[in-house]
Amino acid sequence: MTESEFTRRVNSILAKTHGVYCEKMFNPMRGGTPDCWYSLKGHPDIWVEFKYLKSLPVRGRDVGCSELQKRWLIGRREEGRKVFVLVATPEGAVLYPVAFLETTGWKCYSQDFSCGKNVSQIAVLKILEHLIA
Repeated sequence: MTESEFTRRVNSILAKTHGVYCEKMFNPMRGGTPDCWYSLKGHPDIWVEFKYLKSLPVRGRDVGCSELQKRWLIGRREEGRKVFVLVATPEGAVLYPVAFLETTGWKCYSQDFSCGKNVSQIAVLKILEHLIA
């Protein structure tokens, strides 16, 4: 599965099953914008950058955000927005708050992942948990 296929699958579940408004971002004029913006009536919106890896990281591994993405995410966090990086593999997924990634040097670790057969559903639950918090 590719990152774009995974993102489409997660967004479809969020929209159809949970009524979440999902907007896939693409900004050819300015780099760094996260992959998706989510909103749900009565809750603060969130921004999520998706990263799909081939396997769980053995040791701390860079999540794969470009410098432009890091600057955008940190800038919005500093404005008080809810910003995350969702790292997924065929085995599991984890949704990192950007503030946490700043403390780890933008690394992900296998022990942070929730694992299971339906990785898309794991990702959906992680996003919903932070969207309605």
